[in-house]
Amino acid sequence: NDVQGGRDVFELLDELTNKISNIYVNNEGKFFTLKEAVDEVMEQIHSNITNINFLSGVPTGFSKFDSRSGGLQGGNLIVIAGETSQGKTSFCMNVAVNAVKHNFNCAFFSLEMTKKELASRIISQETNIGSRNILYSPLSKENISTIKSKKDEISEYKIFIDGSSNNNIGNIISSIKAMVLKYGIKFAIIDYLQLVTSDTKNLTTEQQVADIARRLKNTAKELNIPIILLSQLSRNSENPYPTLSRLRGSGQIEEAADIVMFAYRPEFYLQFKPFIKFPEPFQD
Repeated sequence: NDVQGGRDVFELLDELTNKISNIYVNNEGKFFTLKEAVDEVMEQIHSNITNINFLSGVPTGFSKFDSRSGGLQGGNLIVIAGETSQGKTSFCMNVAVNAVKHNFNCAFFSLEMTKKELASRIISQETNIGSRNILYSPLSKENISTIKSKKDEISEYKIFIDGSSNNNIGNIISSIKAMVLKYGIKFAIIDYLQLVTSDTKNLTTEQQVADIARRLKNTAKELNIPIILLSQLSRNSENPYPTLSRLRGSGQIEEAADIVMFAYRPEFYLQFKPFIKFPEPFQD
């Protein structure tokens, strides 16, 4: 339009060149030299030597994992996968409670359980009273007294539960960003992947799952926080031993994830098939 309006072509080109240059200048802060990155690695090495108990990330409370990885690292997408009733949610609730005890605030997105059910699980793991008994059975005076003695402490845990019925990935990401600003959360847990919906239209199920995993990885990197994503595994009635190939929905989950961990309870399956021999658990 400017050319048609009689503006000098070279003047217009000069103006466009300046605008493009400004774009590069404004993005300059996103570039780093290799020297800067190497210096950060050397600082990390020094910290690991001077403090044996040093964790560079969010502590999970599981010493074997923390000692090998330094905790949950910012920018990482950690996938916890397993079949139904293998303890994925319980494991993550333990991680959440252990972390908040060290002042790492947590956002928990439950797309399956209510906030009351999640709270009962936390109370259960802190009191050793079954969560089903807490919710559905008359408790003894002793158990009630135990819960009351822990109630105030548990209530102070900085776990922020998003129990909204909206399971759209765009809304989940917006909520994570809002809670980083409002509550200073240091990591997020999403339970679970196959219940999240994509806001991108005309995608196959596999493409939706891949899109969700990729966007969560990008969000973790952008905010520099770990995001734990629970995932179902495809069923295998002959051998329920978990493998990467059984990640339900898309092989691209593995590509987006920095770490994939499996929840696996052999004894759960032995009650149905007592004579089947399962492989040994993963070794270090």
